[in-house]
Amino acid sequence: MMFHYHFAMESEMQARHNKVARTLAQCLFGLTGMSLVAGCSLFAGGASELPIIEDVQWAVKDIDGQQLVENSVVTLNFASDGKVTGKASCNGYTGAFERVDQQLSVSRLIQTKRLCRPASVMEQEQRFTALLQDVQSWEINQQGELRLLTATGQSMTASRQLD
Repeated sequence: MMFHYHFAMESEMQARHNKVARTLAQCLFGLTGMSLVAGCSLFAGGASELPIIEDVQWAVKDIDGQQLVENSVVTLNFASDGKVTGKASCNGYTGAFERVDQQLSVSRLIQTKRLCRPASVMEQEQRFTALLQDVQSWEINQQGELRLLTATGQSMTASRQLD
């Protein structure tokens, strides 16, 4: 009985994975230029479902309107198990997140304690982690970028990081 249940769960997970893979493949390799604008490449199913933000490596492009310091890298990964991880500029970080529809909260953020040089990279890292902990909502813009928003109107924008 347990084997049957486990097998059924795996089959359901595989079916969902296949649906997501088909949707992404259709958007990347064919439909129309319009399909990408409609958010097709970010949706797991029909238009009524929310875009996928979990298990995607996001590369931060700006922090509250300021471009990143030249040659610096800031990343985000919201894992399906509720962990957020990435690189904050020169230090790695991890924490927890909770997403309910368009609402998002990040908590228990911890990071390594390397000194960042130049000082502008350290300042950028501090702005990033402060804003990340204040995030209250998210959206996907027409370019397919992730925008994280705070209650005070601050934001950061990230794009899908391609391997």
